[in-house]
Amino acid sequence: MNQNTSWYNDKKMILNGTTYYRVSTDKWVKASDVYIYVGNNTYVRVYQNTLGELVNAHGSTVSRELKSSTDWKSDRAANINGEKYYRVATNEFVKASDVYEYSYDSPIVSTTKTTVVYDERGNAVSTQLPTNSSYKTDRYEMINGEKYYRIATDQFVKAEDVNL
Repeated sequence: MNQNTSWYNDKKMILNGTTYYRVSTDKWVKASDVYIYVGNNTYVRVYQNTLGELVNAHGSTVSRELKSSTDWKSDRAANINGEKYYRVATNEFVKASDVYEYSYDSPIVSTTKTTVVYDERGNAVSTQLPTNSSYKTDRYEMINGEKYYRIATDQFVKAEDVNL
């Protein structure tokens, strides 16, 4: 098998204490030579005041990091050393706790009451939106199962607090 190629597997086997995955009728690979991933085309953004440390598929640190507040496209999520990572380049993964996943959407949201504004981690900030005001959004993210729309850099409102 060539390096950095994708294969489907349908069976797992443990032989003499070593785990293998079947990738074709009579071909098996050692689990230690591969990583398991789930296709997940998405966008991720590095949290403010955080550097996105990059590792390879085996969990070894690579020689660069992702800058704070930068956006990246990811095509897969993998479990590396028991933690979730997003792939942002060939054999380069950023830890899920250093980034947040988002989707593009650009509705105009309107307030019907004074509305609390949150940061990218879901913490309330000192800014509030006035009653009967409207804001263009460019993306949304999910924080603890709740949808938030971005109205400015690192400023979000809960979807349940606004009208579309």
